[in-house]
Amino acid sequence: MLDAFQLFVTRAVQHQDPEAQYQLEFDSNGFREEANDALIELAEKLKEIVVKKKKSVYFRALPPKDRKVVHQYLAEDERVKSHSVGDGLYKKIKIYPARGDRRPNREAQSQQ
Repeated sequence: MLDAFQLFVTRAVQHQDPEAQYQLEFDSNGFREEANDALIELAEKLKEIVVKKKKSVYFRALPPKDRKVVHQYLAEDERVKSHSVGDGLYKKIKIYPARGDRRPNREAQSQQ
């Protein structure tokens, strides 16, 4: 509902001034911050699975603004990478081990 209201107001403002580029964002009682925190919490859990098992996992399909939050969070950890998968507006996020994390440590193997 909040997104629909935000889109409606943005379109109304753009209709009045088509040349201007407005980036409006509405919030209600910290809803957006709580939603972002929930996305980050789930991304952290999935990231730890990827790091531990060294296997890819998929985050549920999300709209672009939510995917951006997840991708930015995951980009802070060099052990994992992520990219969007799918067609259309809602896409899944594939979270996978960074290239260097996929292979066993060569030093550890040579010491055995």
